[in-house]
Amino acid sequence: MIYRIDPQLFQHYPGYVRGLIIARRTINIEPPIDEVARLLTGAQRTIRDRSDLEPASAHPHIAVWREAYRKFGAKPTEFPSSIEALVKRVRRGDAVPYINTLAALCNSASLRYLTPIGGHAIDVLQPDDHLVLGYANGAEEFAPLGGGPIEHPLPGEVIFFVAPANRVMTRRWTWRQGELTRLQRTTTAVVINIDGLPPDAPELRLADGSAYSGGDDPRVTRVGRFLRRTSLDELPQLINVLRGEMSLVGPRPDQVDQLRFYSETERRKLSVKPGITGLAQISGRNAISWERRKALDVEYARRRSFALDLAILARTLPYVLLGRDIHTHDGDPDTLASAAD
Repeated sequence: MIYRIDPQLFQHYPGYVRGLIIARRTINIEPPIDEVARLLTGAQRTIRDRSDLEPASAHPHIAVWREAYRKFGAKPTEFPSSIEALVKRVRRGDAVPYINTLAALCNSASLRYLTPIGGHAIDVLQPDDHLVLGYANGAEEFAPLGGGPIEHPLPGEVIFFVAPANRVMTRRWTWRQGELTRLQRTTTAVVINIDGLPPDAPELRLADGSAYSGGDDPRVTRVGRFLRRTSLDELPQLINVLRGEMSLVGPRPDQVDQLRFYSETERRKLSVKPGITGLAQISGRNAISWERRKALDVEYARRRSFALDLAILARTLPYVLLGRDIHTHDGDPDTLASAAD
């Protein structure tokens, strides 16, 4: 049996880690074991008593998963991560039941460390099956826990699945486990996934590789939000202009590690100096997709002229004064780019 994680997950979510515990010849007792029951009860009591979990969604260990879910198109209010759902359940007074010993151990550790932890029975799988964490293409099948119609994940959704059969064990990363690998009394082999994202999420990325800049970004302080809203955070780049490293108008520079996402056509934007403002900045800014911004940068490199630079500078002022399109939008923003046409 091979366990594989799509490398793109590490590119889009730098700092992401997944720890594994694989146990065989397990005896998964259903009646509560006193010591395990105390662990589960104690973990829930601690969660109810904590003052830093009001609201739970604002805690850094939970907020980072909300942002991660948004990156692949899942609304965290509808599809919370397993740790958010577990904490909110306990905080509203609903006890987490002792389903069986393996499940109780996973839930108690998850609550104690505010970390998504989930167990899967692997004795029901074939020896040549692959366990894969990656992005769905939409053809995979998911059998909901407890029964119900077969579901298909959305393309681009992060799923944990069995290949090559394409049977899904967990939808939306850690949101919902299925019937396929449910821990039962008869389970004799298990893999336990322990997921971690840095609480400060220093380099969260959208699925296209671009940096996230949402209005609810938990990494941004109150002062930072003011600087971003007024575009004062761009002023230090005037030094780069004076040094001849940048222009007032030109393609916005990307980070070096984002160059691997460029196509050959998109690399044409590198033929001109980067600028503080540009065609993409007056055509939707962060409200349009990164792919659209790169296309506009290539268009600028092709059409560059003094008259175009003056027009861009004139149209930049309203964007700055009104604070328009400084944040990533949740919907399809490409329609906002018509100003460049």
